[in-house]
Amino acid sequence: MNFKEVKLKQWTPLEHALYRKWKDLPTLYSKKIMVGLSGGIDSVALLVALKRIQSKACAFHLSAIYVHHGFNTENSEQNQYRDHAKVFCTQLCERLNVKIELPIPSTIILKSEEEYRNFRLQQFLNYQDCAIALAHHADDVLETRLLRLIRGTSLDGLEAIKEWTPELKFWRPFLELSKNELFDYIKLQNESFLEDPSNKNNNYFRNWLRNHWLEELESHQKGAVKSLSRSLDNIVNQWHGAKSGYLKINISNVDGSDYAISRNQYLALTVDEQKQIVIELIKKLNILHFTHGQIKEILKHLDNSQRVFTFKSCNAYWFVDAEQIKISSIK
Repeated sequence: MNFKEVKLKQWTPLEHALYRKWKDLPTLYSKKIMVGLSGGIDSVALLVALKRIQSKACAFHLSAIYVHHGFNTENSEQNQYRDHAKVFCTQLCERLNVKIELPIPSTIILKSEEEYRNFRLQQFLNYQDCAIALAHHADDVLETRLLRLIRGTSLDGLEAIKEWTPELKFWRPFLELSKNELFDYIKLQNESFLEDPSNKNNNYFRNWLRNHWLEELESHQKGAVKSLSRSLDNIVNQWHGAKSGYLKINISNVDGSDYAISRNQYLALTVDEQKQIVIELIKKLNILHFTHGQIKEILKHLDNSQRVFTFKSCNAYWFVDAEQIKISSIK
């Protein structure tokens, strides 16, 4: 086992997942990554994880950017927090040996979330020679989808936040992770983070949704928030898969009771499309009761570079060779 393999084994599951996401980035932008750093738990986790995989295995240039939203004469607490966050982010980057960009704060008083977002976008657009890594996570995706449902949207609108936005060079590798998972990672790495006091202001509808409605839902029905998020994921993934053509992959009947697909065609799909085609294969065997965890287990098995292998999952045998992926019922 070489030195690199030893270091890879020391990675956490989050770092392994992030490494795979990085490998999927367009080559032109995977060599230079700038993290949008706020000091909050999500962006700190992203910077620390990227630094760890960069140090151990990956050849890319890593930097960060902290965008100061300027000062508000009506909110001294927020002004103090923004200055404190700037110092915190600067010191974090110094400790990690990461260059940080500090654009000039807004000279115009910004008051709404939209104005904050537009100002950040203006600053990010000054660095279009790299991928801008943003730490949006699964909780953000759920909140955005609920907001759009409340305001009125279509299935296209439910796609919400995309992992890679080519026109802006925005990369969001944490969309499948919850905020709790990021908290666990930060705790494991013994890192600190800041909590923006504005996140507690329920005058912002998104904050009320997060701090009140979703918490009330979870208190009445444990696991409801996760189930709601997964249901919306499934709806969007099926819609996205239908649009992109994953259902055009031929599922052939083998020996009357087994079913198979082309392995090369499967590997050419996105992860979401792979998930949907696996579900279609399982349904062909009239297996209608399966869990999200079982599907993830199957995807993990199929993400295997071995030429020939077999495994058992979801009450079925799976046979994989260079040509096909075949599923057979357990008699």
